Amino acid sequence: MIMSENPEKGIRWAATFGLAVLLVGIVACRNGDGAAHNDLGLALQEQGKLDEAIEEYRTAIRLDPENAMFYSNLGFALDRQGKFDEAIEEYRIAIRLDPDYARAHQNLGFALLQQGKFDEAIEEYRIAIRLDPELAQVLAQMMGFALQQQGKLDEAIEEYRIAIRLDPGDADAHNSLGFVLQQQGKLDEAIEEYRIAIRLDPDDALAHYNLGMVLKAEGKDDEAEKAFARARELGWHDLT
Repeated sequence: MIMSENPEKGIRWAATFGLAVLLVGIVACRNGDGAAHNDLGLALQEQGKLDEAIEEYRTAIRLDPENAMFYSNLGFALDRQGKFDEAIEEYRIAIRLDPDYARAHQNLGFALLQQGKFDEAIEEYRIAIRLDPELAQVLAQMMGFALQQQGKLDEAIEEYRIAIRLDPGDADAHNSLGFVLQQQGKLDEAIEEYRIAIRLDPDDALAHYNLGMVLKAEGKDDEAEKAFARARELGWHDLT
């Protein structure tokens, strides 16, 4: 069974085995197996059937109300529907049942971030990293974004640099760092980061657009137009 503490991992598994998961899940569910309902929920979630997935997670919880993973998976599905208050409630139950559940802290942080509760989100991310250091690279970027939204640009830069140090090949981290440097008026440094992002991911339309904006600000109109043209080719339209 999937029984994954990471919904995304379970979803990838379900995508591979799709119909088989559904069929096995349905049979097991008839036997009142909470884990099977959880697995069926993950498979339905992969198909975009969030309401049905939520129903399965709730059934899993009724059958096994002490399983923190089921609450976290339910929260994740609610999160995807934009029901952040409900998702937060489920994540908090999961954490109450298992305070060391790193993924629940991570997911709670994301939901809080969507609500603009940046300090609370950062606190949850730091707890998640302490519990599972493997989450540090991704969550450093999330913390960088939260700090950036608060105008704490120096701290945001520090987090993005941590993310890059942990994974120098992460184009998104370079692009994000470039944008904060741009906000600080450090245009040459921003250009360097955008160029790295583009080298790592040549099809990143946003990085081309951001590069164009900085080049334009430096008066390098010809280079800027080339960057904008490439961004347009890649589907970027907000060139005002």
